[in-house]
Amino acid sequence: MSNTNVSYMYRDADNWKSYAEVVVEGDVSFEDIADYLDDEAYFCPADVSLGHPGADQSNFPHPAADHCWCELDVEDFEETEVAPTEGLTSENFIEAFREASERGWPSQFGAESYV
Repeated sequence: MSNTNVSYMYRDADNWKSYAEVVVEGDVSFEDIADYLDDEAYFCPADVSLGHPGADQSNFPHPAADHCWCELDVEDFEETEVAPTEGLTSENFIEAFREASERGWPSQFGAESYV
């Protein structure tokens, strides 16, 4: 069985970018979660128990431009033979996005930090 490498991007309001990736055990595609994304592209990693690529703000000159949203696209999902991120299966990956969508993105609005 192959796994799926999922890359995602953080872009702050000033267009500074940072990237992260995880490896999901089994097959998962953009289409599996597209309906759960905000505006068919955006999600907040904390809502689905993923790390935020913008957490290290040392590369970003204007902290006031930061937010929680990251982006996913169809090209961000690739088959791989790399071992999966611990505990991350296609089933719980999809379920996390479904649950976060049903709760309403993002759950951390009103919190002090976006990560």
